[in-house]
Order: sequence, then structure tokens, then C-alpha cells
Amino acid sequence: MSTNPFEVFVEEHNHGLAALEKMEQGADSLRENGYSAEALRLIKEANEFIKTEVKAHNQKEEDALFPVLSPHMPSPSIIDVIVEEHRELWDKEEDLQGLLSSLLGDHQELWAEEDRLESLLNSPNAADNAAAIAESAYNIIYMLRDHIDKENNILFPSAQSILSEIEVAKVSELMGL
Repeated sequence: MSTNPFEVFVEEHNHGLAALEKMEQGADSLRENGYSAEALRLIKEANEFIKTEVKAHNQKEEDALFPVLSPHMPSPSIIDVIVEEHRELWDKEEDLQGLLSSLLGDHQELWAEEDRLESLLNSPNAADNAAAIAESAYNIIYMLRDHIDKENNILFPSAQSILSEIEVAKVSELMGL
């Protein structure tokens, strides 16, 4: 693993973009073909990655990079925009998680019983839920891709040009690299 925090952040972004590809495949399938267990699996898998790995990545930025970078930034700065986008992303993720959970309701055992789950999801209400899940997934996809683009192409290059070697080393240390 690199000790350069910016390389680590970009590599983590690449993993996030791969998860978004899976989410988009699932959302496209829901939109074009309606419910399928495979489409839902793709969305759930990607969403789990976002809830864990992307959230941890965002926390690293907020705990390690932003405190070192913020003294160099005017207020409000791009850091303020990025932090606000982190909050919006988690709100949208919670919406998606709620929609995914609504398919299950209080009937978690349905996941173990595919036939029962499929019959529930193929009910008239399931189509509405599938469309809502796809829409929520697209919201996350578009927001997170735009967010990653801002960080990779604006924030990180700016930070690299502003921070001294000592400050970059401090970011690395705060990240545990």
C-alpha cells in the first residue's frame, strides 16, 4: 500500500467507482426489466460497500486531510462543500437502505426462501418498490461520481500543491499509513 495519502484516496475512489458500476447495473436492470433477485443483489452489495468502505474513506478525509488542509483555505471552501456532500450522500444511502428494507418488511426469512420472496416482490406493490429502489440508486450513483470527480480533479491536486511535505506526512500519519 502506498504511503502517499493522495494515492490512497484515489485508489479508494477507484474501488468506490467499481461499486457504483455494480449498483448501476442493478438499477438499470430494475428499470429495464423489473424486479430480479440478481439486480437487487447487485444494488445491495454495492450499497453495503458504500455504507462501510466509502463511509470510512470519507471519515479519513475529514479526520486526516481536512484538518491539515483547512488552515490554507478561505472560508467557505471546497472542504465545506465536500463535507456537506458527505452528509447528503449518507442521507441518500439511508433512503436506499430504507427502500431495500421495505421490500423485506418484518419478514427477513423471505431472503432464505427465494420463492416466497419472489412472489412478494412480484406483487403490484413490488414494482413500485423496484422503481423507487432504482431511482434512489441512481441518485447515489450520480452524486457519488460527481463527488469523486471533484475530489480527484480539484481537491486533491489543490491540496498537493498547497501542502508542504511535512503536512502531507502529517496527513499520512493521521491516516495510519
